[in-house]
Amino acid sequence: MHQLQLFESTKDIYYRVFRQLRPRTIPPEILIRFKPYANANCYIRWKDQQLHVSLADSLKLIPPKIAEAIAFILLSKIYRKSIPEAALEAYREYMNHPETRDRHSRVRRERGRKRMDPAQGNHFDLDEIFKELNGAFFGNSLDVPAIGWSRNASNRVLGHYDATHHAIVLSRFLDRPEAGYDLVRYVMYHEMLHIKHPIEYDGSRRIIHSRKFREEEKRYPDFAILKEKLRDLCHRKQSSRY
Repeated sequence: MHQLQLFESTKDIYYRVFRQLRPRTIPPEILIRFKPYANANCYIRWKDQQLHVSLADSLKLIPPKIAEAIAFILLSKIYRKSIPEAALEAYREYMNHPETRDRHSRVRRERGRKRMDPAQGNHFDLDEIFKELNGAFFGNSLDVPAIGWSRNASNRVLGHYDATHHAIVLSRFLDRPEAGYDLVRYVMYHEMLHIKHPIEYDGSRRIIHSRKFREEEKRYPDFAILKEKLRDLCHRKQSSRY
């Protein structure tokens, strides 16, 4: 007498979702692997006529509804279909839940390390710029993070603040005479605002630049002029992010 299977395995979920997305197609073999990623990464790719799904091991015990949502997202992407809005909503709401964020932050701190070059660049010293801005605009109230230049000179992502590692990294692209001190100082100020105004969450929504953040940023001297100079420096190839 066969034992009744009460719960779907992760592989069962992927086959079921595949049949929903492509009901007239014989499914390929789907291989599921959980890997010790530092982030909650999910990948899918073709290899040897098989679908290989690689999931962070931090997602191994997620609720079946979320495993299904991830399956819809990955399979829809690889078959170039529209991702069901319900799947996106369920995934975002789960990932933005405080307990989920805390758990993944712990994994990132334990497994990951921040890769960056020293704050003293070829033309600008980021430690000194942070120190000056902290006194001039924040009353020295911000805890000093790890600070450094990126290893690659990206003109798309000019800087970022990593809350998990409490680190500010500016793009090596700005460590050049054409950028000038004023632009580097403004980008640093922007990243420091991320320390003062952390990301906000509203259900499945993640608000990176809150109203208070934007209001305070606009009070920076010559804000509009500096924004325009940054666009010119990046040659208007694509909108820069920082």
